[in-house]
Amino acid sequence: MTPTAARRRFTVTAARTAVALVVAGVPVLVACGDTTERSAAAATSTTVAASSTMVAPAKRATAAEHLAKGLVDVSGSFAAAPSTEHVLLVGDSILRQTGPTLADELGSDVTVHNGAVNGSGLLTPDLCDWLERAPDLLAQYDPDVVVVEFIGNYTDEPGESWRTRDGHVIRDVADPAFAPAFGDQARRLMLRLAESDARVVWVLPPPMATDDLQAVVDALTEQFQTLGDRFPHVSYADADDALAGPDGGYASRLPVNGRSRPVRTADSVHLTAAGQRALAQLIAPAVTWGGTEMSDPAQEQ
Repeated sequence: MTPTAARRRFTVTAARTAVALVVAGVPVLVACGDTTERSAAAATSTTVAASSTMVAPAKRATAAEHLAKGLVDVSGSFAAAPSTEHVLLVGDSILRQTGPTLADELGSDVTVHNGAVNGSGLLTPDLCDWLERAPDLLAQYDPDVVVVEFIGNYTDEPGESWRTRDGHVIRDVADPAFAPAFGDQARRLMLRLAESDARVVWVLPPPMATDDLQAVVDALTEQFQTLGDRFPHVSYADADDALAGPDGGYASRLPVNGRSRPVRTADSVHLTAAGQRALAQLIAPAVTWGGTEMSDPAQEQ
C-alpha cells in the first residue's frame, strides 16, 4: 500500500483540460434511479458483462497471490473479515468496467452487484444522485461489503453546476472549492451507507496523465482519507498500487506476466482488460480480508 504521505502532490492549475476528464462522453449503462438488474451494452473503451449482477466462476489464485506479495496489509483492525457473500459496487465508469473482473477474482461464492454509473460523481445529482440511489441499492441487495470509487466526474453544463452551502457556484474541477465539496458529499454518502451493517472499501483514485488532473485526484484523495476518522468500518484500497508506474506516477503500460501491456485506454483515463485485472486483484483482498487502515497525513508530519 502506498503510504499516505508518499502520494504524489502537484500544484493545482486552473486548466480547462481538467474538465475534459470528467465530462468525457461515456454512455451511462444504468439509469441512476433504476436499481433493476438488466443487460448492458458495451460502453466506449470499456467492456461490461451482460448483467449488472455477476456470479463469478471458481476463485482464481491471483487474489491470494496479490495478498501474499504484501500489496494489501491485513494486519490490524481490519484483518480476518467476516464471510462475504454479496458485494455492492458504488461509483463511476472505472468501477463499472472493473466489476466483471472483480467478480472473477472473488469467485463463485460471492455475488457482485454492479451499481456503478458511468460519468457519475458526488456533485452530479442531475445525472445520478448517489445520496438517493445508494439507500435503494442497500435495501435491494443487503450487501456484506460496499466498494466505492470516484475519480471526480463533474459537469460542463452551467445549469447543473454545484452550489456550495455558502452559495458559491463551482465552475469546474480546478475550482478550489471542488474537492472540499466532493468530500462533504462523500461524508454524507457514508452516513447513508452506515445505515446498513456493510463494511465499506473505498478505492482511492488511480494516477492521471497530466499534472492538473493529478492535482484533482490528489485533492480528492485527501478528502477521502479523512472518512476513516469518523467511520471505523471504512478501509482503503489505493489504485496507485495497481496502476502506477515505477516512479509512482501515471503509466499507460505496465509489465503483465513478463510482457509490457497497455493498462489505460486511449483516453488515458479508463482501463484496458489488463488494467481492470490489475485493479480487481488489488480490490479483491480488501473485500475478503477488510483492506488497509490508512494513517492520517497530519499525524505523519
